[in-house]
Amino acid sequence: MEGTILSMAENGVSFTTIKTISTAADASRGLIGHYLESKKVLIAEVFKYLFQSVSGQVKAHVISSGSQTANERLRALLKVLFQTMYLPNSTVTPS
Repeated sequence: MEGTILSMAENGVSFTTIKTISTAADASRGLIGHYLESKKVLIAEVFKYLFQSVSGQVKAHVISSGSQTANERLRALLKVLFQTMYLPNSTVTPS
């Protein structure tokens, strides 16, 4: 999974190949091919993993923010999304 994410970050989705994934993962192409039926399946799994990761962070942040109104929840949601996207190494704290 990490190799795919690294390859996609470096090469973009269109130029990510099993070879670039195997290089980034320091694994053989055959090993990757043995466990996955195709590049499309692997990329779909990466997007699913990333979505679940981000949505979990968002949910936890919105809940921990103590937001009561829809406006407050929306502000908390936007804060965590922007911090996750633009400041990936930062710690998101409730406002």
